[in-house]
Amino acid sequence: MKNLLLLMATSLFGLSVSAQTVTIVIPDSDYVSHRAERVQARAARNAADIKMMDSVVMSKGFVFTPDQFQQMPAGMPHMIYNPNFKLTIKPSYVDVDLPYIQNNEGLAPVMTTLNAIMPQVSQYSAVQTKDGWTVTFKTNAMTEYNYTFTLTITSITQEGVLTIETDQFNPVTYQGTVTKLY
Repeated sequence: MKNLLLLMATSLFGLSVSAQTVTIVIPDSDYVSHRAERVQARAARNAADIKMMDSVVMSKGFVFTPDQFQQMPAGMPHMIYNPNFKLTIKPSYVDVDLPYIQNNEGLAPVMTTLNAIMPQVSQYSAVQTKDGWTVTFKTNAMTEYNYTFTLTITSITQEGVLTIETDQFNPVTYQGTVTKLY
């Protein structure tokens, strides 16, 4: 019995050593042509992603879904696990449903939500940058404060960084993704 176990262990060891020494040689010409195809395919995919994001921003039909937020300049980061928090921009309105941190000077920060559907916002602009877009608008529809929303979109990664500023509280910055409305 002992010899049988020793024989099996030796066989397995031999198989693992022989499996590790197998090498596949790809001719240089195949590697270069395959690499060139992959580079072209990636470039085409990236160009299509950028074109799609350009179309989405210009049509005002997109959603920003944050996954974390933080009060600036050095507040504690908070993860967002609720997928219902969003900033939706449509041609006819802007829908804001986001967690928010308020703080008055000398007082502890208060966690609340910004929740409003705004049929009109002022000073809406979408400016194309070298990496994507910067979308900005202002509103006072949610409270008595004036809010400025600045969403910086990186087209190729569909990443968005939203900063909400007001004249009353410190800015709050959100990080997340931008997707088109379906």
